[in-house]
Amino acid sequence: MNTDSKWEPRNRKITAWDRWSTKVLSALHKTGPDLSQIELALPIPQNACSFSFGTAKLPLPAGATLLLWSRDPCASGTCPACGRRVVATAFGGLMSVGGYMGQCLGCAKPMFFSIGGLGTVHHHVGPFLEGTPWYLNGATFGGSIASTGADLARVLGLPDPPRTPKGDAPEIKVGRHKMVLADVTFDDKK
Repeated sequence: MNTDSKWEPRNRKITAWDRWSTKVLSALHKTGPDLSQIELALPIPQNACSFSFGTAKLPLPAGATLLLWSRDPCASGTCPACGRRVVATAFGGLMSVGGYMGQCLGCAKPMFFSIGGLGTVHHHVGPFLEGTPWYLNGATFGGSIASTGADLARVLGLPDPPRTPKGDAPEIKVGRHKMVLADVTFDDKK
């Protein structure tokens, strides 16, 4: 793992989605310990995590996110733009490039923390979630297992996600969860 890495701003404008997801992440950061086990299983808003979690193979759940923020030194940091807290919102990668995607809880700037390829990310993150209901349980190479995070936002008393001006990615409903299809792959060999 590249221990010299740090959170770096992603080269794109802050969107309405970024501002909305920052509100959800900030509310989760404040409210997290008070959520029920069912609520902790709700996925956070993100469209870049390469892994699925727990026996249900969920998109990145709130419970796993809170554990990583508190246990994994790479899963949070300081925003180089405003000095506020950056938190990881997804992680994954390709063969030799990958790391954490994140969001500043202050200025809403999207961030990236490079640690290595998909295998490195898996070996780094996995131990922090081992023995929890949200252990790593699958991955997609070069894609994501995404979620709008709308159910979590509602539990936290926030509105539904904004619509993007360029149109939304297609959504599917799996159980109670809506998932955004953003280069999502499905394992249909089971």
